[in-house]
Amino acid sequence: MEKLPKYLTEYLNNLQKVAWPQYDSLPDMDLYMDQLITYADRLNYLLTNNINEKIITSSMINNYVKQEVILSPVNKKYQRDHLSKILTLSALKKVLSIDDIKKFFDLHDIKETKNDYNDFTAILSEKLKKTSSAVLEETSKSEEPNYQALLINLLLEAYANVLISEQVIQALEFTKKNKKAKKVSA
Repeated sequence: MEKLPKYLTEYLNNLQKVAWPQYDSLPDMDLYMDQLITYADRLNYLLTNNINEKIITSSMINNYVKQEVILSPVNKKYQRDHLSKILTLSALKKVLSIDDIKKFFDLHDIKETKNDYNDFTAILSEKLKKTSSAVLEETSKSEEPNYQALLINLLLEAYANVLISEQVIQALEFTKKNKKAKKVSA
């Protein structure tokens, strides 16, 4: 086997520098759908090496609104809260179903959107840096790294994380329902 292709090495190095804007750095003016998509695509471009991949489309956003994953726009315009949810959703949809993402959002208080988003982006940047660094380090250890083993390790780690995440979402839902039931009965 050969060393990592140059584009993959560059991609992994770039992932170590990815930093999505914090909530207060998101546009503070309302955006129309096409502006929202353009903004989201520019940020999400950092996370894909396929320039033709559309991370978010107007159809997707309309479906997310219909499924009540995100709130409806106000006068056909999207605000910071919408944008922060769409950016979060665009990352999560690679590992969770839309139903599980909706549950994830429902577990959070709408008043905490800013803090939740800022925490999410900080952790995302940390995980991207840690994983890309580990891959670069692992592949530099020998003349002929075992890329098949590396790939299987990454895939199975992702699979295990998704399985556990789904169970944690269920546990959090159960806990939230029990708290509501206790408040009603009190």
